[in-house]
Amino acid sequence: MTEHKQYNLESKQDAQDKDFDSASNILYTAKSIKIDQSLGIGESPDFNAKMVSRGQYYSVSNANSTVVATATIDWSRGNTQRCGITQTTVLTFSNLKSGGRYILEVQQDETGSRAITWPSSVVWAGGSAPTASGALKVDIYTFYNNGSSTFAASSLNY
Repeated sequence: MTEHKQYNLESKQDAQDKDFDSASNILYTAKSIKIDQSLGIGESPDFNAKMVSRGQYYSVSNANSTVVATATIDWSRGNTQRCGITQTTVLTFSNLKSGGRYILEVQQDETGSRAITWPSSVVWAGGSAPTASGALKVDIYTFYNNGSSTFAASSLNY
């Protein structure tokens, strides 16, 4: 059985100075989480990711610039992304993790109803993507990745 140690680090610099200690198999984090490499975790701490024990899971919402004809949503920037679209757009996703849950908030411009072409790995309930909302409306898309497919749902017209 792997022994777990717990450390309370006071700053990002403390964590960056310590990072991962391969001799003791400990990943130092900024939030006193007990972790060892046998759990499959060996990356540097992500100070944008948030988790509260016995509470809410959340991550920092990352604003992308206004999206034009093509854009890549880089999920390594966070599980919650925001963007505005001003024309028909082709989206690609990068850095999805198996078991990952993601949220994309899309703001339509003054014209609205701008179509989005989704990555081929995205699977929609009912077999087709929803129609985007009208002018200045916000659509919320949620995704779950199982390693090969990304299942999607939408909440539209806010």
